[in-house]
Amino acid sequence: RDALTQHQESLAIRVKIVGRTHQDVANSLGNIGHIYCRMDCYDEALTKFQESVEIMCEAVGEDHLDVARSLRHMAFVYERVGNWDKAVEKLNETFGIQKRVFGEETMLVADCACQVADIFCRMGRLDEAFNKYQQALAIKKKVLGPGHLDIARILMHVAKILAIGKRYQPSMEYYQSAMTIQRSVLGEFHQEVAANLNNIGFLHCKLQNHAEALKAFQHAYEILMVGWESKKPPRTAQQKELAGQAIAMRHLLDVRMHRYANTGEEHRGPTWGSSTPAIARSPSAGVFASSPSGVRSE
Repeated sequence: RDALTQHQESLAIRVKIVGRTHQDVANSLGNIGHIYCRMDCYDEALTKFQESVEIMCEAVGEDHLDVARSLRHMAFVYERVGNWDKAVEKLNETFGIQKRVFGEETMLVADCACQVADIFCRMGRLDEAFNKYQQALAIKKKVLGPGHLDIARILMHVAKILAIGKRYQPSMEYYQSAMTIQRSVLGEFHQEVAANLNNIGFLHCKLQNHAEALKAFQHAYEILMVGWESKKPPRTAQQKELAGQAIAMRHLLDVRMHRYANTGEEHRGPTWGSSTPAIARSPSAGVFASSPSGVRSE
């Protein structure tokens, strides 16, 4: 609140010196909007960001990056309060300015496309999310090259969408492409590789390829157990959760495969329910994990 008071005093001084319609006043209003966001006062934040946009448009014109920045701040607020339609509207306005200023193929445009795709995922508009991720993917491949980690992370988002739609084989191909990049950049013994292997293991389960699922979970477990700190066990809570998931799924598959091999019963694979081990919460995890886009698996 002290910061809010100081910024309000600064705003009053600037209005007196340069007038209400100056770019500096718009910037001050934006700063106050950020403070309201930190205070979870989202209505007040939106009001200040809107005032900032209006003054900025008058001071520097509509196609200015400061206008795009304020619009993106508004999109963030709408996203926080769950007004997805307004968030997408403001992001599309941001998107338009960025394209007019920089052209179609820049990182700013790609990042904005990813943000829109994330919101479409939350809204359940998966086809539109898929298209936006593909748009971002095409741009980032040209700007960053095909072997960048950003490419791998978008590939995993696409894989997740495909898996939610029960297109398991195409989803597998995207996860595998992502893992090729991860291994090249991060090395074999990295948490993102292990998280991806867990996702691949679950897809193999969905495809009834239980022996392949077992291999994937086993490999994930080995990475997590021997890949950190000179072959010491995983230390962080996230690493331990991934290891626990891999161990539990490995045992579950091992027991089921042994049971059905001995009894001749039909092998139906794991049962996905409340007894399923906790799913890994890795930044790189896909359809079977919590993710920034918030899409829930079936």
